[in-house]
Amino acid sequence: MTGIRSVLVPLAILAMLLTFCTPLVKGNVLVYNSTDYDEKSLKVHVKFTFIGGEKGALASEYPRDLVILMDVSLSMRDVYMGRSRLDWAKDAVISLLESLYAYKTRVGVIAFSDSVIEVCPLTLNFEDVKDRVNNVSCRGFSTNYGDAILKAVDMLKARDKETLPLLIILTDGGSDEGATNVEDAADLARREGVTIHVVGFGSRDDIDEIMLREKVAKPTGGKYRYASFEGLNDALVEAQEMEELLSATNLRITILQSKDATLDYFSVREMVSPGVVLARRDHLEFVCPKIAPNKRIELEFDTFTPETGSVGVATVLAEYVDENGNKRTEIFDVKAKVPARSNWMPYAALLAIITALVALLLLARRKIAKVSERANNLEGKLSDAKNSLYELETDVENEFGRNGIVMPRELRKKFDEVRKKLEPEGDEVWE
Repeated sequence: MTGIRSVLVPLAILAMLLTFCTPLVKGNVLVYNSTDYDEKSLKVHVKFTFIGGEKGALASEYPRDLVILMDVSLSMRDVYMGRSRLDWAKDAVISLLESLYAYKTRVGVIAFSDSVIEVCPLTLNFEDVKDRVNNVSCRGFSTNYGDAILKAVDMLKARDKETLPLLIILTDGGSDEGATNVEDAADLARREGVTIHVVGFGSRDDIDEIMLREKVAKPTGGKYRYASFEGLNDALVEAQEMEELLSATNLRITILQSKDATLDYFSVREMVSPGVVLARRDHLEFVCPKIAPNKRIELEFDTFTPETGSVGVATVLAEYVDENGNKRTEIFDVKAKVPARSNWMPYAALLAIITALVALLLLARRKIAKVSERANNLEGKLSDAKNSLYELETDVENEFGRNGIVMPRELRKKFDEVRKKLEPEGDEVWE
């Protein structure tokens, strides 16, 4: 019997674990999730675990749309080693195009100075792009980054859902404000999910590097690089290295907040391979180019919710490649059981009402006390006035009597009128 128990008990425990830890995705990637509610902060903590299958990760390429903004202001005519800055820029762009043949990347080009001109729409025809770039010429004195970024973002809006957007700016100068503020334009790019990389070259004294780094590249998750003329080609290629990583991703996790909760925190733990967290318009993304066999990646995030009961706190989309090399998408509606909180609002309202009533009563008592005090003072003064009138009338009547004269009727009438004014209505006239 003891031997049977020693076998059955572990099996029962294993069955319970399998019941409560059922994988949500079967195939190359297994997903487990758990939720935990914190009553003090009203936050739901969500944890996902992704486990690579026995074959590990298979390569997957996502298409990209790349827009290149070329500065064509008149300063690009300046010559270095017998060639204009614009010629150096053209060679760098063409070199970048040649490095992109192996990728599913559409490329568009925009020239800008004080005006913005579309050189080439998004296309896979790189030969056409090269021809158009070679025909670009300098014009205008200023560099209107704001309107140029808006034009590029508008060009990238037409992309497919799974296409990764990228914008690279090639410039030799600072910013002259146009119709659109640079920060506003960069914020729009960020909200549209567009990453902006900036490559500056030429004289560093003429380039507003802080503005390009802090106000243009950094807010969108991009980087600013300064390059020498000789290193310009490499700088452009490096600017899109991160996008190469993203385009070869095997796992992409998108976290969408629900109408009843707000995303508050996001982290990746126990990463066994490189990955990138992207802040998009209204959601978060984690992309990972490779998952080793049976290795784990844990993602955690918090959502704030004022709701109670069974609350949908987020929707998680897992896009990956299965063991047969097919792309798959799994959607998980993450729900949490949020216990009902003690409804203290009615009691708080009642307490506030009682407190207000007590305050009013105390105020009324103080007012009544003051009125009573004033009434007593007036009553005392009225009594004194009555006594003074009585004494005066008596003295006058005695004076007339000593002279054998009766007080004139008119004078007595005057005393009566004054006495009536001092008497409250309804009181008897004192004699």
